Amino acid sequence: MKNIVEIIEREVIGRCKNYQEKTGEDEWSHIELVAYYALELAERYGADKEITALGALLHDISGPSEYGAREEHHIRGAEIAGQLLSGLDYPQDKIERVKNCVLNHRGSVPKDKNTLEEECVADADALAHFDRYPGLFLPEGIEGKFERDYNKLSEKTRGLIKDRYDIMMSILFSGKSFLK
Repeated sequence: MKNIVEIIEREVIGRCKNYQEKTGEDEWSHIELVAYYALELAERYGADKEITALGALLHDISGPSEYGAREEHHIRGAEIAGQLLSGLDYPQDKIERVKNCVLNHRGSVPKDKNTLEEECVADADALAHFDRYPGLFLPEGIEGKFERDYNKLSEKTRGLIKDRYDIMMSILFSGKSFLK
């Protein structure tokens, strides 16, 4: 597992560094966090760690590769993932599984998650948003972002983080002092 995952990780880091030099945007910190959470979930749920790791590393590959196309980044990302993995002689059946992780990771484009690996990558993508506070200050407000990402999670992952979510929501939106 390590070899192919390490090769893809280096490729993604390289693309992210080039992207950051051109745009000033840091895509790697999000991808790295998604990979971390995805592997945690894969361990917990018994998913294939190699497929999950590759899906997580490649889930947003179209951004730093093409500098745009956000609305359909999951479609182009699956194509790029397939090209990269084919070039490394990765087995075709595994390529398809990784591509499905990329294709089905978006919460804003509801698609069935047909495997544990797809579920782990999609959930990890939503969980990563909880840890990127600057990205939460959007027009709909921080509360809307937290709630939307929480609702994107699979039922079992929502159960895992419900206490954390409730605490965050009560701290951020209660309007009450900690001293009372």
